[in-house]
Amino acid sequence: MRTWLRLLPAVSTAALLAGCATSNPYDDAVAAKLAEIDAKLGKIVEAQTTTTPAKPDIPVETTSRGADLEALAKIKPLPEKPTKTEVAAYAKTIFDLSIKQNSFSTNDPQHEMIRRIGPGFFNVLTPYLENYYFRRCLADLVTPQDRAEVLRRIPDQPQLMILLPYIGLESEADIKQAILEAARKNTGWRIRFPVYSFLPMLSEDPKVWAELVELSYVKPFLRPVFNKSLEGLDPAARQEKIKKLWEGQKDLPANTPRLRYRLLEAAAQGGIPEALEQLLSLPENNNAYARQYERDMRNKLLPDASEVPPREILAWYRTHRDQLRFDPETNCYHLNSTNH
Repeated sequence: MRTWLRLLPAVSTAALLAGCATSNPYDDAVAAKLAEIDAKLGKIVEAQTTTTPAKPDIPVETTSRGADLEALAKIKPLPEKPTKTEVAAYAKTIFDLSIKQNSFSTNDPQHEMIRRIGPGFFNVLTPYLENYYFRRCLADLVTPQDRAEVLRRIPDQPQLMILLPYIGLESEADIKQAILEAARKNTGWRIRFPVYSFLPMLSEDPKVWAELVELSYVKPFLRPVFNKSLEGLDPAARQEKIKKLWEGQKDLPANTPRLRYRLLEAAAQGGIPEALEQLLSLPENNNAYARQYERDMRNKLLPDASEVPPREILAWYRTHRDQLRFDPETNCYHLNSTNH
């Protein structure tokens, strides 16, 4: 049975402040559903940095591009005892032939072709381990014998956290330290940091968790940590933490629209008027699904303006902002009086 996957890294904050703290898991058991959600949410911010007038809806490509069986059949099999060079070339060929696919099947030949590589080569496979097919075969490629090398490399390559379940999680101290060091060391806006599956383990260590939470205020890739840190907080305490998040990340560059949208949405739902105004200032998205999502979000934030046309919402807000009060219980803004 063929499954559609659009591999887009995004995390929804819509549910975060509406009553439950959620993040995107990175394990393979939910990869297909996660990709489906991300593909939809990604459309929300595709046009957020443009200042051009709204255009008619652009048709979404529907052509299925599955595995190129003919080209894959031409790949020379690995010898019985391959060298690292041979494995690297073999893996790259499979990866290059798979990269343009938008449709995947459990019957695709790549699965068996990658399993044949076997353990002992993860060092040369690192560039490909986040590919759909390679991820599905991690249990055949990584073993507990790779533990020391995986942990050594995580601070510089945090995306390798996806390998932790395959090297063994019994001894937690060195795993926590490797993840913490990765959080300290990395500073980029677009870092791949698949920490979600390890949050329960990390949060059980007060010292490690406290530092991770502090880092999450200034490092967008630690949003799953921040989200979990909100669990169980009363509305006032939650609002204070969101203020710290805003202060730490409000200067996110404009060329990171998805991250910025997520931040604006979270901060607006946390009672930051500046973030709300910036969110309302974004041009309306060309995609029909994204437009509806944005309108629903605006209605949740400003229920008293639910009848205001989208193109007039910013002017409405600026006219009424001195009369608006944030309610941390409902995460929305209400006019002081219903007579408006």
